[in-house]
Amino acid sequence: MTKQAVVLGCVAALALSAAAQAEELPPGHPPLDQLAGKKAPPLPAGGQTSLPSGHPAVGTAATAPEAQPSEQELLKQLDAAKGLKESEKPYEVSGALGKLYYGRARYKDAADFLDQAVRAAEPTRTFYLEQRRKALAAKKPLPNSVAGCERTESATLSSLTAAAREKAKAGDPAAGASCALVALGPVRESYAMLANARYLGGDAAAALAARDRQLETFDGDTEARFARAAMLLDAHGDDVKALARAKADFSTVVKLDAAGARGTRAQAFLDRVDRALAAGGLTALVGKEAEASRAAAPAATAAPAAARDEVVITPQMMEAVKNTERTPELEAGFLKLLDEAEEHLARGRYQEALSNCARVVPFEPDNARAKSSMAWALVQLDRQPMGDRVWGLAVGADPSALERLGDVLKTKGDSVGAKRLWAKLAQSAPSYASSSKLGEKLK
Repeated sequence: MTKQAVVLGCVAALALSAAAQAEELPPGHPPLDQLAGKKAPPLPAGGQTSLPSGHPAVGTAATAPEAQPSEQELLKQLDAAKGLKESEKPYEVSGALGKLYYGRARYKDAADFLDQAVRAAEPTRTFYLEQRRKALAAKKPLPNSVAGCERTESATLSSLTAAAREKAKAGDPAAGASCALVALGPVRESYAMLANARYLGGDAAAALAARDRQLETFDGDTEARFARAAMLLDAHGDDVKALARAKADFSTVVKLDAAGARGTRAQAFLDRVDRALAAGGLTALVGKEAEASRAAAPAATAAPAAARDEVVITPQMMEAVKNTERTPELEAGFLKLLDEAEEHLARGRYQEALSNCARVVPFEPDNARAKSSMAWALVQLDRQPMGDRVWGLAVGADPSALERLGDVLKTKGDSVGAKRLWAKLAQSAPSYASSSKLGEKLK
């Protein structure tokens, strides 16, 4: 049993307890919310102590890990718990549960818990913004560290917020803001996962709102700013005002990370946004590029209408799908396209692989092999946030298909690409990685 599983077991136990009725606690037991963040009293010498009457026996240190349920068993217990989502929980519990579901690509459940987590942190965030404004008005810079506001293993959002309020009461808004920012440290990741979960679930408005709150709090977060700009471009590419916002975000990322890889990618996106603004929107730009592509290569009529940076599945294509007879020759053609796509991937020809997959997916939207190749091509081309969205769908549908794609890449000589794919899969689906032989392949 891994350390992560033990921690998840503790989180699950706390969450399940929080969902239980108060009358189920033993007489005289303190309310659960009073225990959050407090250390358990030390055991007497030798680890021996008496347990309340009727308490189940506690295993020894050697046997306790075996008693811990697996991550999959924990999820079953959590899914079966009545009122778990509705019950009030400390930020740490809601955040951990959201992260657990997010890692399993269960984005709706993840978003529910993560939304609860950031709402629990909202009073601290509001307090931080207020104290930061006061400090700026008084021309007092925020200190890098404040005594008594260190993030330790036992520190919680609640305990650190209380310390921040004490600093503010003492007349030091800069120290109060700095301390509150320490308290909000883990919330940065919660906002990022919430935004991604909402976006992958099809709610772009809620995803952008989460990014807005994240950047209002952590305005120097280039990753969040890049993600918001990419979301604006992907979801509102024909809205000139949205494109202007995306341009501002990409420009900021370029300034903050001019020499870094993120700054380089932001510059490429910035150039595309400028072209989209000049064309009157992304759809118009894609149409112009597709037309130019057809004019430059009129013989290339077999490929779908696609621009250099987007895969466009038009209504005409969907209508053609409906009216196409499924013959053995057509099925064989699909297999050949996917064989070629995998060969392209192994040779680093990601755009060509993407084009092949785009010719199969409209006809076979549930084809896990096609979705896996398309997802990896988009990831390698850094087409965000589309790449993350399609990757998440592929992981949620059939992670084993992605693992098999790695096997194919390795057999074709792309061992580096295979390991990168498996590593990303292990990060996206840790429970699948622990239950399969993926770990052995990463050694």
